[in-house]
Amino acid sequence: MPALPHNTALLVIDVPAATADRPPGPGRNNPDMEANIARLESAWRASGRPAIRVAHQARWPGAPIHYSALVGTDLEGQLRRRGVATLVLTGLATDRCVSTTARQAANVGFTTYVVSDATATFDRRGPDGRWHRAATVHAVALAELNGEFATIIDTPAVLAALGVTPCAA
Repeated sequence: MPALPHNTALLVIDVPAATADRPPGPGRNNPDMEANIARLESAWRASGRPAIRVAHQARWPGAPIHYSALVGTDLEGQLRRRGVATLVLTGLATDRCVSTTARQAANVGFTTYVVSDATATFDRRGPDGRWHRAATVHAVALAELNGEFATIIDTPAVLAALGVTPCAA
């Protein structure tokens, strides 16, 4: 992976709300997601690049929630005003908000990366009633994005692209 330009923003999607408010139930993959996000946020702060946390919330009971961080918000405008051209996405859930944000970001011209080990999802029930394991849902969501809407990378590759050695993170 080439060096990340200074106008690269890190987006952390739905991590505080999703981990604190998620009721017990279907399993989640990637127990290291939060630790990897913390490493990335620390490197971002040290590099002076923007790191932005996004939390999807309904504005009133029954209101629709937009799964893209760029829809129904002024985030795209904020990024454009800052000169951001590249996004690195982390957070929850790989197959929902992360995927939708990556697709939207690519469609409006951002160079987009999704960090495979700094994203996670949950077991999902298919339309036939069968459960699909979170690891499988995660892998398929990343495969659907790869090369089309985003480049899929991991935390060590991002840190190296920032000029940070993984042991120093």
